[in-house]
Amino acid sequence: MLRMKLYKAKDSWIVTTDEHSLWFNRRSLSVYTKPEPISDDILSPSSAWDASYVSDIYGYIGQIQIVKDGLHWLIFIKNQEMICIMHNEHEIYRVTDILVQPFDNVDEDSTGRINVTNNNKYESKCIDELRLWYQETQCFYYSRTYDLTNTMQRSFDQDKTIPLWICADDRFFWNRQMLNELIKQADREHFDTRWIQPIIMGYLNECNFQVNDGTNAQLILISRRNRHRAGVRMHCRGIDEDGNVANYVETEQILRTSTNIMSFVMIRGSVPFYWSQPGIRYRPPPKIDRSFNESHEAFIKHIDEQLERTKGNQLVLISLVDEWGKENILNDTFFEHIMKYNSSHLSYITFDFHEYCKGLQFGNVMTLLQLLDEKNMFREMRFSWINTEKNTVLSDQTSVFRINCVDCLDRTNVVQAAIAKTILEIMLKKVGLLDLDAGGLNDHARIIFQTMWADNGDAISRQYAGTDAMKGDFTRTGRRDIKGVLADGKISANRYYRRFKKDTLRQQCYDAMQKQKPATIDATKDGITTAALELENPNETITNREEILKQMILDCRKMCVCEETEDCLGTWLLINDSDLDEISVDQTEPDCVLVLTSTRYFVVCYDETFQKVISCKETPFASIDKVEIGPNPSSPPDSSWTLRIHYVKDGQTGGYYHQFRGTNVQVFNTSVMTIQTIDQINDYLKTIGQLLVSVLNYCGQKSLKLHERPLHRMNSLPDDVEPFQRRMSISVTEMPPLATMNRESTSNNTATIDKIKNFGSRFSSMVSRQAAPTFNKLTTQAKQIPINETVTSLLKVIGDSSSMIRSSTIKLAGDDERTLATSENTRKRILQEKFDERKKNLMTTQCQTKCYLLPATDLTIIYIPNNDQNN
Repeated sequence: MLRMKLYKAKDSWIVTTDEHSLWFNRRSLSVYTKPEPISDDILSPSSAWDASYVSDIYGYIGQIQIVKDGLHWLIFIKNQEMICIMHNEHEIYRVTDILVQPFDNVDEDSTGRINVTNNNKYESKCIDELRLWYQETQCFYYSRTYDLTNTMQRSFDQDKTIPLWICADDRFFWNRQMLNELIKQADREHFDTRWIQPIIMGYLNECNFQVNDGTNAQLILISRRNRHRAGVRMHCRGIDEDGNVANYVETEQILRTSTNIMSFVMIRGSVPFYWSQPGIRYRPPPKIDRSFNESHEAFIKHIDEQLERTKGNQLVLISLVDEWGKENILNDTFFEHIMKYNSSHLSYITFDFHEYCKGLQFGNVMTLLQLLDEKNMFREMRFSWINTEKNTVLSDQTSVFRINCVDCLDRTNVVQAAIAKTILEIMLKKVGLLDLDAGGLNDHARIIFQTMWADNGDAISRQYAGTDAMKGDFTRTGRRDIKGVLADGKISANRYYRRFKKDTLRQQCYDAMQKQKPATIDATKDGITTAALELENPNETITNREEILKQMILDCRKMCVCEETEDCLGTWLLINDSDLDEISVDQTEPDCVLVLTSTRYFVVCYDETFQKVISCKETPFASIDKVEIGPNPSSPPDSSWTLRIHYVKDGQTGGYYHQFRGTNVQVFNTSVMTIQTIDQINDYLKTIGQLLVSVLNYCGQKSLKLHERPLHRMNSLPDDVEPFQRRMSISVTEMPPLATMNRESTSNNTATIDKIKNFGSRFSSMVSRQAAPTFNKLTTQAKQIPINETVTSLLKVIGDSSSMIRSSTIKLAGDDERTLATSENTRKRILQEKFDERKKNLMTTQCQTKCYLLPATDLTIIYIPNNDQNN
């Protein structure tokens, strides 16, 4: 461990060790080294240098400029943690905290703080995010003696006397651009290149385990994130002009035994053409951004580079994207590019993950593994194998799997882990540490393997999406259950929240580190704006209104919900249109709170000043007999759809209902956000209806369906309500401004409701359409619980989740069942026609690429060039 000291002098920053020193001139912004440590004369209190000790550090990461014409910032390693000793000799460290200081001579007050300007406000915001990034993700690694940027196979023939930064793979040398000023001077005489320290972004861990005969072995997992086209999930998709793709990560699994080291490499990366997902919907559909020919030029560059980097000039592309629905456009376009590229060096596999693994049957990934095995892909690909006793290469990996889904996160993690487990077992058998007829890894080795790969998936996901990976429970335990589904809902909602509140700022940090798109500040405006991204600058009036609405929701929950006997599953601000005679054309603000529990719902109405509740109506689940949504002829023009809930009173099965219109106020648990368009309001209202029906069907033992259709004009029969004269706990004038509030307390809850929407669509493709509402309900119940509560009460309601899921197929009316069957048959027919066309194209164009298309369990196309056994 090399510890350094950082000093701040009048015109310099100085980093010194016991042997040498690194100097940063704050006037000229130049960097230079000295072959000796800082002298005592400079540190003397009477010295003109006026040097003062700042902190102990462990290395220099580099410098960044966040704002165009703004300050330059120096980044140092403040704290680190030793992760492992690689191959019993190389210490590997993880950066746990950074120290960021302004390079320039800046205007400071007497305490050393930078005087605030618009630029500084924005830069300070970015620097805070950068620090938080290093602390949260824990994903930056380095070694002073081992090249972490290169795989074992690439580095085997390297000259070990050459400095690491010269041998480093430019793609994974994360701080290469940040060290550019230092690297430019590397050829100067007496320049000490030891200060140039490559860092990777990704994941690294090492664990020792015992195989079946008790022999010790070491498993190492390294993931390296490509610094080109680096960014966060919704801001960085597809490809760029140089053929670099988003979320490109190389993962290397290394097995070390007493006399052998074996390595296997896989890569992931975004679908390689120009596409994006614009809009603010929860799961916006992918959009192709440029013409096919423009995309194909970049596609060629990307594929050519991957082939050049493999020993055998072979590449196996595995796409896990859905063949049906929103994602289909990516699959079809990918196939078109494969056809045009038309190379015998490629193998192309489509595996519709959600179709094969629906109903939580993630073990069906074995279908893909069996195909890879049957087609000898594991055998032909091989892995890197070095005998350490003789220091000789016994085998090279001749090809590589390139795996993608849409985000290249959750589905990709599951498939990569499954392939890696198969390869690990093959490795152990090759060196005689696992019997040829053995069933697989022992429990000890399996748990270590699964934990490492699950941690790897979480780390990659935190870097790209800001959250842990979904489906991580399967990777970690080998099982998929309802607890994992509930955890995925929380993760999915957090991703949605980060997309609007966090990701733009983090994207600017990515760009600053890689010297891309510095922000520009408009100093003439009161707020902070940038050309590269939108900054959060909420209107004070809106903020006060949102906080008032939030408090009102909390009051209604406390007033209505008996926490000892029921759970609160949702609260929503809506417009109550139950009385047609009182519908106001001008009514756009919410005037009621819909409170949903596990046994009943409440309609709480309040006056327009938000000062008091004026009525409350309780409706038990047993009395509800129908829920429908759609355009209402009685509603004002250009208003949203209406959600209508029919209920029974005194045995009368018609005439009573509650109906609601949506507003631009969207509630996430107890947090409030604003939505803009009618389509988004309708989507939100439909989500509420889906949740209500799902809760009714499980908690209320009903068999209802949300009917989506135009509504009939009708008046609800009069029904008594309970009057209230209760002042709300906060008024407009009492609401504190946003600046005094702790935003962190709401950020954890902010993304609650829309996760329902995500799960509704996700599980529609994972389970039968009849069971999808059940998943909506289960997911929502867990996520609607406040952040400081446990899910214990919910899990009691769920009971045996796995059996419930299988048995929860809703028994619909005969017409509805026929409709669903017709829809499924239509889907199968369209898929069949689509793949028949693909097969015809493969044959007629004499495609040279091996294609294995697996869109569904009952539909498989295998095309091998010049082979009469295609089917």
